[in-house]
Amino acid sequence: MTKKLQIIILIVVSFLMYSNTLKNPFIWDDKGIIEDLNKPEYQKHLKNPFFFLTPSYWKEYTKFHDVDAYVPVSPIRILSLNIDYKIWGNKTTGYHLTNIFIHIANVILVYLLIISIFGSQKLAFFSALIFSVHPMHTESINWIKNRIDMIATFFMMLSFLFFVRFEKEKKNFWFYIVSIISFFFALLSKEISVTLVGVIIAYAIYFVPKENWEKTSLLVIPYFIMSIIYFVVTQIMLKKGLNIPAISRLDIYTNVLLVFKTIAYYIKLLIFPFRFNLDRDIDLPKFLFEPGMIFSTIAVFVSLWAVYYFYKKNKVISFFILWFFITISPVSNIIYLAPRPIAEQRLYLSSIGYSAILVSLIYYIYEFFRFNKEIFVKIIIYGVSCVFFISGFIRNFDWQDEARLWESVVKTSPFNARAWVNYGEAYYLKGEIEKSRECFEKALDIAPDFAMANRGLAFYYFKKGDAQKAIFYFRKSGDVN
Repeated sequence: MTKKLQIIILIVVSFLMYSNTLKNPFIWDDKGIIEDLNKPEYQKHLKNPFFFLTPSYWKEYTKFHDVDAYVPVSPIRILSLNIDYKIWGNKTTGYHLTNIFIHIANVILVYLLIISIFGSQKLAFFSALIFSVHPMHTESINWIKNRIDMIATFFMMLSFLFFVRFEKEKKNFWFYIVSIISFFFALLSKEISVTLVGVIIAYAIYFVPKENWEKTSLLVIPYFIMSIIYFVVTQIMLKKGLNIPAISRLDIYTNVLLVFKTIAYYIKLLIFPFRFNLDRDIDLPKFLFEPGMIFSTIAVFVSLWAVYYFYKKNKVISFFILWFFITISPVSNIIYLAPRPIAEQRLYLSSIGYSAILVSLIYYIYEFFRFNKEIFVKIIIYGVSCVFFISGFIRNFDWQDEARLWESVVKTSPFNARAWVNYGEAYYLKGEIEKSRECFEKALDIAPDFAMANRGLAFYYFKKGDAQKAIFYFRKSGDVN
């Protein structure tokens, strides 16, 4: 199969899997973001597309962007949404089309990168195929605001690809320049892009001859300096004076256990990507020897041991396990991400590693046992791809209706009060106010003092004309003294 044909197949498969998202509505946070796009301060991005590169943009950043402890600093996302808004207005099809195109571009970059590093068309095609259809990507691609992870991945992959090309050929210095520029745009997309520094260092250790390590280390310095500068600007200067909520402050022991538990949770989601949940939660671990922590600790240490074990036996597997740990580390609750401690969108970049590991592991077993016919390996890979494709395609339908989406959440997390409130709000906006009341009351059964649930019931009773009860619940929500 030629490279051209493989790329065409990857494009077609990627587009088909998400073709049923084109008419999906704006969901949850999308609505507020799209409404903001028509504000004059946001339109500055369109009048001068490179406004975000100017000092005045960063000086005025907090005037027209939400800035808190959890919101990523992402001018590239805002720029992309502005361009979509200029073309499509409030028509959701265009925004979804952009997300699909970004995903397709990333699939092609995965293909090209693996060929550049390993020279294996077979490994590149099958890895890119698994990546293209992995069901955990449905959150990133359906949820307009979550294109942030795809954009960051695009510029990271582009930067890494040109770095590898320059390191291998050492002829065209423009490859290195393009890599640096792409990394700059990656940083402007999402802070997780700083992990590229770790990925490049790992690449050098694995695939660059030792006699060239000194020269290669010099090439890494600009990426390292840019990362430090961007961290200082976005996390210290822009967010100066912001307080991290008390709920996010964990003692060191609990925090370390939580990191292990989070990483193990993400490993499970990559391997068994079938129980979808928009609003996942994770119980804080109390001690090392509770059942969940024992499994998590074993999973993490076995994975780390595999990095060492496969280093000499199969560097592809070893390198991409390391890729997973490097890229997942910033979102592994090292700093407790209290509002959404677990999110499927955060697996987008790390799943590149999983895809290559899965394909390489299947071929490793095939070669280890010296099976005669490679066709069985291909059947397994195509079979997994088909299962992933069908699972993700079906999941896309949940995003066609907000009530249906939140129904899927409360089925998976029945004790999630926020999910019940959002479920109730979805029914309220559809005019099904009795169903909304049931959802708000369910939320209060779980969390009696939950302001959002009390506010929801206040609006319900206001709609029903019961002013006394409406005022009662408004007071409970804290909206009325």
